[in-house]
Amino acid sequence: MKRTIRHAHLAEKPDFRIGQIVTRGQKLGIVGNSGAPFPGGSYELHLHTDIILGSVNHIVRAADIQNRLFYPDPKELIEYTVDKELYGGKDFKITQYFLDPFYEKNLGYPHYGLDTIPLFEGTPWIYWNRSKIGTVSYVGFDPGYGWVILIVY
Repeated sequence: MKRTIRHAHLAEKPDFRIGQIVTRGQKLGIVGNSGAPFPGGSYELHLHTDIILGSVNHIVRAADIQNRLFYPDPKELIEYTVDKELYGGKDFKITQYFLDPFYEKNLGYPHYGLDTIPLFEGTPWIYWNRSKIGTVSYVGFDPGYGWVILIVY
């Protein structure tokens, strides 16, 4: 089954075209703080990552998941995100987990992703850390998520 991964809150628009292929180790973008933070949330540098079952080419909202229009894949998310290759072999920390109760308490809806922060100096690039080849399905700006890239694999 295909899956779509979203990397959000990037510092700038990722330099990719729809349909472009990504391979393991390829730079995807720079972690930033674009988009709207939630009340009590972070204006700090961080990366939001989530994975949806199926091939998606647009922004999926928490309400879409709650209404069962789309389904998250938490097992794949944890296996994919908890990997130093995401930050080019450098250290990072998970700051908000899948279905984090703090997030739901502050926003009133579940957090279907993982938020991470880099723990190193220098430009916080993120990389395609999958052995599977991916295909870019969306690149753009969303008021909530900021600069976003979606990749189907």
